[in-house]
Amino acid sequence: MRILVADRNAAVRSAVTWYLQNMLESDTVREAGDNEELLAQVEAFRPDIVLVDWGLPGSAQTESLASLCACDPRPSVIVLGSLLEQRQDALAAGADSFVCKGDPPRRLLASVRFVEADRGAA
Repeated sequence: MRILVADRNAAVRSAVTWYLQNMLESDTVREAGDNEELLAQVEAFRPDIVLVDWGLPGSAQTESLASLCACDPRPSVIVLGSLLEQRQDALAAGADSFVCKGDPPRRLLASVRFVEADRGAA
């Protein structure tokens, strides 16, 4: 499973990457810091799952999600948001899941495992 973590905050990216690598025993996690880098990484790395910051610099959130959803093959998309109120907008824009950055880390792990299982069932 290839995972791409895209967040404007380098500390968040690093923490999420470290957590996923250790909990999933995976070394195929890459990072991006803005929308341009995100799209370049998606093309080059072809991740199965993208965790994307709802406030990622470089384009409007809905445009960024539309670009991800148009990829072939389409990665599963988990939006990382600062506010729970962003959940509905993120899901309406095409995200497969939403995790609030204030949630416990196990919530992020559960979301990754859920979309991974959903990909396997498709």
